[in-house]
Amino acid sequence: MFGFKSKETKTQEQREVRLSKIQSNISDLVQNGVNQFGQSAIALRLSDAGLSGGYHAADCLHNIYSNFGYPQTLQFYNFWNMFRRNGTAKAIINIPPNITWLDDPTIEASDKFLKDVEFLVEEKKLWSRLKGLDKRQRVGRYAGLFIELKDGKETDQPVDSVAGVESIVSFKPIYESQLTVSTTDDDGNPTMYNYNSAAIGNRDDRSARSAMVHPDRVVISAEGADDGSIYGISELEACFNSLMDLVKIGGASGEGYYQNTRQAPIITAGENSKLPTSPEAIKAWEDELTEYLNDWRKFMVMEGMEMQFPDITLADPKEHRQTAINDCSASSTIPNNMLNGTQTGVLAGDKDQSFFLMGQNSRRKEYGTDTIKDVFNRLISFGALPKEKFKVVWTDLLNLSEAELVNVAKVQSEANKNQFAAGQPAIFPVEHIQLGAGVEVESLEMPSEIDDKDIEDDE
Repeated sequence: MFGFKSKETKTQEQREVRLSKIQSNISDLVQNGVNQFGQSAIALRLSDAGLSGGYHAADCLHNIYSNFGYPQTLQFYNFWNMFRRNGTAKAIINIPPNITWLDDPTIEASDKFLKDVEFLVEEKKLWSRLKGLDKRQRVGRYAGLFIELKDGKETDQPVDSVAGVESIVSFKPIYESQLTVSTTDDDGNPTMYNYNSAAIGNRDDRSARSAMVHPDRVVISAEGADDGSIYGISELEACFNSLMDLVKIGGASGEGYYQNTRQAPIITAGENSKLPTSPEAIKAWEDELTEYLNDWRKFMVMEGMEMQFPDITLADPKEHRQTAINDCSASSTIPNNMLNGTQTGVLAGDKDQSFFLMGQNSRRKEYGTDTIKDVFNRLISFGALPKEKFKVVWTDLLNLSEAELVNVAKVQSEANKNQFAAGQPAIFPVEHIQLGAGVEVESLEMPSEIDDKDIEDDE
C-alpha cells in the first residue's frame, strides 16, 4: 500500500538481474570468441600460425585444451620428446620409412653412373642415410641431408664444382632443430642455414659443431611441404593429444595397479587391544608397520588389533586406450593392429595390410623417388655424378611371397581336381598355375587319348 516490496519479491528481482548479466556475458563470449580465461582463442591461434595447429575455439564456454592439459601450440621439442619416450609415437614415425626403404631401389643408368652410385651406397651408406633423413623429416616440419664435400671452401660458400664422387666426405641427416633458417630471399626461400649439431636431436653429447651452411650443401626433405616451401607438418601433430592420452592412461593404470598391490591397510582396534600411548611407542609401532608393509619384516605383533586390506577392483583401461589408438591410426593411416603390435583378425588384418602397402607403394614412387632425384640432381649439379638421365625403380610391396604363391597354386589345383571329379573341364590352365607359382612354363604335349598298347609297352 505504501510501495514497499516484500523480501521474497526483492530476492526474485535480484535473481533475475543476475541471470540477465550472466546471459549477457555468455552472448559476449560467443560473439567475440573469448575463452573462459578472458583471452581470445582466435588471436592465440593466429599468433602461432604456421608453427602448429592450436585450439579450434569452437567451444566458447570452455578451453578444452587447458582443461585436459593439452599444449595450446606445439614446438619441435614436443614432437621430439614424444617420439623418444612413447612407443606408439615411435611406431608412427618409423613404420612408413622402414617399409619404404625395406629393400634398395634399382637405378637404371649408364655403367659409369651406376658405378658411382655403387660407391655412394657401399662407401657412404647412401640408402641408410636417406632412410634416416626420412625418419627425421617425419618428426619435425622438415629435415636436411648435409652433404660434406672436399671442395676447399667453407660451408657457408656455394659449391662450384668437385672432382667426382670421391669428393663426397659424408651424408649427414639432421633434424629441423639442428638446421634452422638463418636468412631468406624476398620469396622466403632460404639463402643460408645455421647448423648446430648440439641442438635437440643430437645423440653424441661430446659433439658440438656449429657452422653457417649454404643451401647448395643441404638437401631438404619435407613430405608435407606441398606449397613450394621447406615447411611440412609433423606426423605427430594431428594425434598429439591422443598420444598424451596414452601416456595418461598407461601411467594411471600402472600407478593404480602398484598402489592397489601396496595399499595401506585398515586397522581395527578390538576390546582388548593395547594401543601405544607415548610418542616413542607410537613412533616405534609406526616404524614396525612400515617395515612390515615394505616386506622388511615377516611378521608383526598386533596386540589385539586386526589388519585388513580393502579389495579394490581397477577398471580395465583397454577400451580407453583403444580410443586413443584409433585416433593415432586414423591420423597416420597405419593399420590399428600395426600400432598395437597385435593381429586380432586375420581377414581384417590382411585387408588393412594390403591397403597400407598400396599406400606405401605410392609413397615409394612419390616421396622415395623424389628424394633420390633431389640428391642425385644436386650431386650432378656440381659434378659429383655424371650429367645424364637416370631412372628409379622400386619393387612392388604387394607381390606375394614364394610360400603364398605356392598356396595359391595349391588352391587352383584343388579347384581343377573338384571340376574333374564332377566331369567338368579345368578352371585354370596348367600354364596359368605354373606362372602364378613363379615356375618356368615348359611346353608339354599332352596325349588326347591313351592307347592300350602304350600301357602294355610300359609294363
